[in-house]
Amino acid sequence: MKLVGIIGEHPHDTEAVANLLAQKFANIVNFKTLLREIHGSMLDSQKTKHLLRKAYENNQADVIVFVRDLDAFEDNREKKLERQTYFNESNKVIDGRGIFLLNIQTLEALIFSDIERFNAFAKSE
Repeated sequence: MKLVGIIGEHPHDTEAVANLLAQKFANIVNFKTLLREIHGSMLDSQKTKHLLRKAYENNQADVIVFVRDLDAFEDNREKKLERQTYFNESNKVIDGRGIFLLNIQTLEALIFSDIERFNAFAKSE
């Protein structure tokens, strides 16, 4: 079975993406959140790239999905370039095995695509 590592700005983000993808691919792929202790802009640091390489090697991930929010309007080219540069640099660290998932508005919007699962997780109704 293939292992897909997921890295994002917060474990809730990566777990939401993993849960959505697992609905379709659970029988052929395992999903694992990597770098759980790294949050938000900490992902952009050089230290994180070192930790990323270790996580990639230790977990033997076949692919790593990078989940980021744009945190800007869709037409903000500077912010898009910043996020793309982050991905390009991080992807080099993992031998080009990355997939970039850039959420233009906010990742939290994905929660509504499976609100029942979120409500069960959050113990809310």
